[in-house]
Amino acid sequence: MIGVALLQYEDEDFWPDRAQGQALYMHRICAAPGVEKGAWPRALFDWAEGEARRLDRPYLRLDCFPRPKLRAVYEANGFEKVDDRWVHYLYVFRYERPVGPA
Repeated sequence: MIGVALLQYEDEDFWPDRAQGQALYMHRICAAPGVEKGAWPRALFDWAEGEARRLDRPYLRLDCFPRPKLRAVYEANGFEKVDDRWVHYLYVFRYERPVGPA
């Protein structure tokens, strides 16, 4: 195990403006204990992309706090910023990554 993430089929709290059935939503992304910095995020995102492809969902989506280092990891792994907004009492940046062909 290199890392973990919660995959959701829908995310009406953070993505209420998107049609259902379009994406898998990633939350609580973190490295497993003892895993060094490096390529682990790419492997986790690629695995999640495979799950989205299997379920015929054209996007992976996630949200994060506006932390530059975290945003850089997402952007280096193919996620593009969609927008930033308040969700309840949290200010977040929303990201999306298209699911490529098999």
